[in-house]
Amino acid sequence: MNDLHHIQLCRIDEILPDTARGFSTTETGADHEVFVINKHGEYFGYINSCPHTGAPLEWMPHQFLSLDTDNIQCSLHGARFTIDQGLCIQGPCLGEGLKPIKLKITKSIIYWSNPG
Repeated sequence: MNDLHHIQLCRIDEILPDTARGFSTTETGADHEVFVINKHGEYFGYINSCPHTGAPLEWMPHQFLSLDTDNIQCSLHGARFTIDQGLCIQGPCLGEGLKPIKLKITKSIIYWSNPG
């Protein structure tokens, strides 16, 4: 695996089911804020930026999900996004979406593949 095209984020056991975890990285020469969600053993990753304002989504470190853990929820204006597609289903950015990141899991490690 070419480290220039993969950034190691964490082990899979560091993100419990129905939780998320945020990451800051400057490994590609630019600052990146991303987060990964574990939904029933499937992992989804997105850039940590609301399409409405560009603000970070979490209201506390690693708190990206609605209280019922069914959606991603923006702390600024309550917009809700689907976990599997990042599509806004409620709020001022209805129909817009979060920017997904490509994840790769190898030997129980989650990597961000081909970061921009």
